[in-house]
Amino acid sequence: MIIDSHCHLNYLKLDGTDLEKVITNAKIAGIDKVVSIACAWHEITDIQKIAETFEDVFFSVGVHPSELDSHQLSVQELVNISKHPKCVAIG
Repeated sequence: MIIDSHCHLNYLKLDGTDLEKVITNAKIAGIDKVVSIACAWHEITDIQKIAETFEDVFFSVGVHPSELDSHQLSVQELVNISKHPKCVAIG
């Protein structure tokens, strides 16, 4: 099994890329599962929705250190979102 463990599918939505085509092309290339990574708290909702839309897409929850000024994440927020069945990592 091949897993793309770090991508940013939500960024593709911003430039109008067809996410379904990207996921299909990944499967054709032999990638079985994809983990879309959050860099900022405001991205997590979009990333979660993408993971819910595609069976083989999962997501991480967290905030990149350079984004900490935009949202001071609490441990409880991380715990709450990490309970989602498609959340596979905290970072």
